Amino acid sequence: MPKALSFICLVLLICFGGSAWAKPKIAVLGLEAAPGSNGSVDPDTTQVARDLTKELRLRAQSGGSPYVIAPNSNKELTDEKLLMSCDNEAMSCMVVIGAGLLSDVLLYGRIERKGDVYRVSLKLLDVKAKTIQQANGEIPVGGSITGVTKKLFGKLSGDTSSITGTLVVKAKGQAGVAIKDGAVMVDEDRKGELASGKLTVTGLTEGRHTVAIEAGGYRRFEETVTIHGDEQASLNAILIEKEVPPPPPSSNLVWKVSLGASIGVLAAGGGFAAYSFYIKVNGWLEPSVLNIVSSDKTASVGSGDCGKPYQQILDDSNPKVTSFNYSALQRACTWKTRTYIGYGIGGIGVIGAVASLIMLTRDSAPSEKSPTGARGKQSDVAIVPILTPDGGGASLTVRW
Repeated sequence: MPKALSFICLVLLICFGGSAWAKPKIAVLGLEAAPGSNGSVDPDTTQVARDLTKELRLRAQSGGSPYVIAPNSNKELTDEKLLMSCDNEAMSCMVVIGAGLLSDVLLYGRIERKGDVYRVSLKLLDVKAKTIQQANGEIPVGGSITGVTKKLFGKLSGDTSSITGTLVVKAKGQAGVAIKDGAVMVDEDRKGELASGKLTVTGLTEGRHTVAIEAGGYRRFEETVTIHGDEQASLNAILIEKEVPPPPPSSNLVWKVSLGASIGVLAAGGGFAAYSFYIKVNGWLEPSVLNIVSSDKTASVGSGDCGKPYQQILDDSNPKVTSFNYSALQRACTWKTRTYIGYGIGGIGVIGAVASLIMLTRDSAPSEKSPTGARGKQSDVAIVPILTPDGGGASLTVRW
């Protein structure tokens, strides 16, 4: 009789107990990417939705999960709603979708971008009890999704599994030298500092984690590792040195070049003015060239007559001039105009030289306060051009 009872109990256990102890089946639908303000779906948002869906499915089928994945349940929320002619995510529609996927629990949701963050909204539907749990979270644009996924899935599933693993992080530079100082972050959570290029991180839950290392003088290192419960994982990181930008060109060099160029322009303008006046103007006004005919040897024609007609010059001359070489006077007047052009070019050189000297003085001797509060010695630079029809020059004053 006891053997018969034992046999009956075993049969009942196999028939009914197994189903009672089995984990519920879950179907994780692909998250829906919400359209932006322009009415279209951002490709980046779509990619984040795919990555988040993949992470949720991995967590659902991990060893510490309270669920098992329903067979052939990797469907998209949008496709299932279209297939069932659902306009929204009403309870009646989602229960039918869950039952059609032979799942006890249905996980679905949506993601939308709001400024610099992605807002995630997840719902967990108990298909038989027709109850819904909801969890919301945010992911910074460009940030890791691992930590948020773990938090939201744990909140919805009630996963309090204490199975954790250990990660040993080792970091070296490209030359093989251990990184002495550097911060190690797991899922953007700071876990500690490297000591002689090594750090051991404990208490990590099962699944994938994003590990980042930040050290001075090196580029940020980031890699995904998978942690298995009660096991030790390792990460050997090679950090790449940051490229040091070349020093900016010295401003002194620029102003020195500017000063040299300005002096060259000043010399060219002054030289051209001097050549025009002393060689050409005076040359064409020589008495032997003008051929002045007059009863008085003191009669003359000069640059002051430029612009006057020939006859007017004869009428206005005193002493009286009978005739002269009007073509030579016109040549002299032309070169007189060119003299002023030379003065103008020289003036531009003066202005450039003054500005360059001032900037060089400021760069090389900035004003400083002495310990007693008085200002240190300063420079005062002034260059005053001197331009006249008969010549040109400049006056330079430097006060220290």
